[in-house]
Amino acid sequence: TSALAQRALPPNHPLLGKTGTSPAFTGSRYLKSRTDGWFLGFYPAAQPVLAVMVYTPGGLGARDAAPLGGQAIRMYLEMVR
Repeated sequence: TSALAQRALPPNHPLLGKTGTSPAFTGSRYLKSRTDGWFLGFYPAAQPVLAVMVYTPGGLGARDAAPLGGQAIRMYLEMVR
């Protein structure tokens, strides 16, 4: 499910990632019509030095949060080059 995060990175730059989608809540009330998505990524996979957490209210983890996490890691790589 982290494939969309991986696509944002250059080839041969693997990351570790996990996505999730949960029911949305407002206060203590469950919203049946909405979900919230999240992504947690660690880069690089072999010896992580960076952790990224993305939360997308009203979204899905794999579809919405993971691509943003990949973009954040890519921006980090561009800054440290």
